[in-house]
Amino acid sequence: MTNASAASTAGPFQYFRGYPARFEEARRQSLTGAWGCCGPVLLISLGCVGFSAWALCQTWGTWELVAVLGFVTWTVLVGSSLIAQVNVAWQTSIVPYFQSEIGGIESFASGYAVARACQSLDALAAELGLLPLSAFGFNDDWAGEQLVWHAPAEGLATCQGLLAALADRPGALPGQERVIRELRRIAAALQKAHEKKIPFCLLLRVGDGTNAMEWEQRQGTCF
Repeated sequence: MTNASAASTAGPFQYFRGYPARFEEARRQSLTGAWGCCGPVLLISLGCVGFSAWALCQTWGTWELVAVLGFVTWTVLVGSSLIAQVNVAWQTSIVPYFQSEIGGIESFASGYAVARACQSLDALAAELGLLPLSAFGFNDDWAGEQLVWHAPAEGLATCQGLLAALADRPGALPGQERVIRELRRIAAALQKAHEKKIPFCLLLRVGDGTNAMEWEQRQGTCF
């Protein structure tokens, strides 16, 4: 891990559908995993449903009817699971990540609208002469990448500047009210980090899943 001024990390940033560019690869991996786990089972189930339906057309016996209902139920369950896993790929957020625990912050279960609007927010920050949000991320130690920590005052200045600008520009962004709410949560967390002199960076999290092992092995915390 290294410490660096956010000003030295500012530069050209790339995006995918408004998200930071690394979202594209993370999304692809999530979708591949979802289809790899559930896709074959779903196809087999659909085949069984088709076969049972054909058998049902030949003889309307009780067992055929039970088989159809059973396979239809199984297909619905597996299909729902697949859809849920695919949706996880779109549950992507930008959250502040701290070198040590802050306490009393609400920014972790948030950041979805900010992630979707990242490109627009970065453009607005550049227009205002502020460091873009992307200047503070998005390396992830959980993925074996080197973290670069930043002074929370720098991120706080960006969030406060964006909030002030958005207040003067109603409707400038899709879902602007939610973006504002999430930026306020990030700003509140950074304010506490500033008071405690705890460095931060930003993480791009793809999917809602987490567990105790993740936070035992991570170098920092979102809490």
